[in-house]
Amino acid sequence: MRKKFFSLLTAAVLLYILDYFRLIESARLPAEPLIVGVKKSLYQGFSQLKILPKLVINYDTLVEAVKKSRQLTNENNEMRMKIGELVAENESLRKQLGAPLPASFRFIPADVIAVSRYMEIAIGSQNGVKAGMPVVDGSTFIGRISKTTDRRSLVILLTDNDLNVPVISNRGTRGKVNGQLGKLVLLNQVLQRDPLFLDDIFFTSGEEGFPPKLLIGKVVHIDTDDVDVYKQAQIAPYAEIDLIKKVFVLEER
Repeated sequence: MRKKFFSLLTAAVLLYILDYFRLIESARLPAEPLIVGVKKSLYQGFSQLKILPKLVINYDTLVEAVKKSRQLTNENNEMRMKIGELVAENESLRKQLGAPLPASFRFIPADVIAVSRYMEIAIGSQNGVKAGMPVVDGSTFIGRISKTTDRRSLVILLTDNDLNVPVISNRGTRGKVNGQLGKLVLLNQVLQRDPLFLDDIFFTSGEEGFPPKLLIGKVVHIDTDDVDVYKQAQIAPYAEIDLIKKVFVLEER
């Protein structure tokens, strides 16, 4: 392989010399494309070699310039991320300020750091968070604080079957919802005589320590049996848990 390379290089140099001294004048026209290719490659190759001494002399300067360029790129990326975070935080605050909650509640902002069965948030007892406090996104109910450490808290979600929330519909129908560890929640304890229709919207009723008028979701399926005292329904929650980055814990003053 090495011999072949040197053979080609020797042939190229020889062709260049013959053309330079016009020793292949008669074959110049047919060989023109080959001559152009060879001369171009040699010229560009030697041009690169010419700047090599400059590169060696200015090596430290070039390395420093590359470092500064990388640093500026990293700083740019960090700035973009911070701007994105500020925009998202501003949007969350604007949404929260528009929520129709009683003035007796204080909002404690929290970043979401994990979601599985529970939502984990980056504030805890050091921030005044206690078990039982409601958690919201704007005027939408997310869940309730289940457990806290100094700097973190677990939120039991609306979709969890360990959470029961008293609710009321836009028609005044009362009941309770509890999760099924899925996308839907179950509405039960609704009297047969009370009106209940598809797309009815349910809110927290304000009982059992939950703030009133927090959005729960809308009815997507109704189970009814005239023999039973109560009827049931399935509700699609408004909260899109997997998309939420910031929530607010409510503290009653």
